[in-house]
Amino acid sequence: MIETKLPRHPRSPVTFVIILSLAGCALLSQVPGFFASTRHQLSLPSVLPDDIQLINADTKPTLRIPVAPAPQPAASAPAPPAIVVTAPAGASANGVVDVDASSVTIRVVAMDSTGLPTVTINGMPAALRPSSSQAVEFWSDPIALKPGDNFIHISASSVAHVATKLGFTVRCTPKAAPANPNALTKAEIISLLVGAVPASRVAEIVTSRGIKFTPNTDDLDEIRAAGGTDDLLDAIQRTAPH
Repeated sequence: MIETKLPRHPRSPVTFVIILSLAGCALLSQVPGFFASTRHQLSLPSVLPDDIQLINADTKPTLRIPVAPAPQPAASAPAPPAIVVTAPAGASANGVVDVDASSVTIRVVAMDSTGLPTVTINGMPAALRPSSSQAVEFWSDPIALKPGDNFIHISASSVAHVATKLGFTVRCTPKAAPANPNALTKAEIISLLVGAVPASRVAEIVTSRGIKFTPNTDDLDEIRAAGGTDDLLDAIQRTAPH
């Protein structure tokens, strides 16, 4: 606020005191012909803008200056739901989880202050079990995994249609098939051939029981020298553990 003097009439020595707000001062400063000296002595132009009124000019000069209302703060947007992945263990946004199973079930807890959210996992609606009025546990049907990387995408949408998206990768490395305790060693294969068992019969035994070693070129040469045929060597290579 500033205190200044307003002449009653250009020719009159009588002055009056008016109180102007900062907004009013800013508005008056836009009026052509407005002047304020270092002593705060004001002189007004003969014509005022329509939105500035001089009231009771002859008795008690008063300026009525409109002031724009203060801007109201914008309403804040609702927060999106929060998602926590509880299975598979170790899953997190943009992370990688290693598994050796052929399928996986995804479990998440979604929380939202506006009500129960809706969750999809890889585009499919998830089953739910409310934990509270603002938290829900969701899970998927078993998802078949291919060897290598499998991307999982989770989306949670609130009642206010604000969504949270989360994705991670499940890396599947299938377990090696357990070795057959009756699988043959290299020495057993050579022993059968040397014992006059036909190579075709040895190939059948190898196919049904497997072998306990990973053959290299020298191993195959030894088996061929003992009487092994191409069919037997093919069977050995097909059934070799990896």
